Amino acid sequence: MDLIKMIEGDLERLAVEELIPLSPTCTDEFLNNPDGVSQHHPKWHQFGILTHSLKCLESLDTKVFPEIERLGKHYFIKNYFAFDFSGMSKMTLLRIALMWHDLGKWAGRKIDVDGTWDFKGHEVLSEKLILNLGLGKRHGLTDRQQDYVAKLTGLHYIIGPFLRKVMKKVSGTFAPEEDLANICRQIKSDYPENYPEIFIMFLADTIAKGNTGHPEQKIQTTWGWETFRLGIKLVE
Repeated sequence: MDLIKMIEGDLERLAVEELIPLSPTCTDEFLNNPDGVSQHHPKWHQFGILTHSLKCLESLDTKVFPEIERLGKHYFIKNYFAFDFSGMSKMTLLRIALMWHDLGKWAGRKIDVDGTWDFKGHEVLSEKLILNLGLGKRHGLTDRQQDYVAKLTGLHYIIGPFLRKVMKKVSGTFAPEEDLANICRQIKSDYPENYPEIFIMFLADTIAKGNTGHPEQKIQTTWGWETFRLGIKLVE
């Protein structure tokens, strides 16, 4: 069986048997419905954690890569992700990272002060879970490949806090291009080895959240697209 399909098919079992029991808010409802929208964050997410994770792959193929081609960076990205990473392409490892990017939401969900679910720090926890549980090794990945996947999951939302700071100082829905460009330059400077993956994972994640109808989510989606476009233009 294809590696991606194997990991996809094991995702719900992994959540129910190994991750949700670690959660501070483990309940029978969470265990019985690990993909429930009510078990996620309905303000920001139209779908449950499992469906969202799989939709990241769909958005990668149907939205993200076509936009990269439209921006004239297709050949760079194609060559970049075709790179042989100890016997496996970066493209395959990127897809694995997208499926595992929210594992920490199952294992680390808490309750916020306003009574909603709190997933802060889930990206760091996702990285730790992949390494501590040896998830990559279970599926035949080498240590180096597993480390790479774990690192990507840990970085997948690194743009988020930067965007929130800009959103707090700007009124309305207009995205200040220079502020977003500064974020992109900062990401490239801080993560020179992985900045293309960061921009790509961020947009795939953003699109896969769907449409909740909340105005803040709509702004985040619009700004996510613009940040991605500015970021991809930096690849060289």
